[in-house]
Amino acid sequence: GMRRTRDGHLLVELAKGVGSVEAAQKLSSAIATRLGDAVGAVSHLGQYAVVEIVDLDAVATEGEVLAALRAAIPGAEDDQAAIYDRQSVQITGLWSTRSGQQIATARMTRASASVITRIPVG
Repeated sequence: GMRRTRDGHLLVELAKGVGSVEAAQKLSSAIATRLGDAVGAVSHLGQYAVVEIVDLDAVATEGEVLAALRAAIPGAEDDQAAIYDRQSVQITGLWSTRSGQQIATARMTRASASVITRIPVG
């Protein structure tokens, strides 16, 4: 359904399911293409989780952690839902511990976070 938010923005809600991510991407692409600069932003809303990646070695980089998280998300290369899940991963922090290891935090879809238990980094 479609409705206006309190701020006056247009909210389009799609049913949950495998095809909803692809439908949302097509819709946002069509809106951005047709309206161009007249539209402020098109956003995908969903449930996200912040995960903590521990026991990283001292030389691990944000890029390596990001690549490892994206590679751990299941799904085919052409699976639109998996592509969206991989693109939505963001590293939000990376810091060293007293023991010389590092800890990272990342924001990702709740569905992806629930299936990943261990990742090889580097």
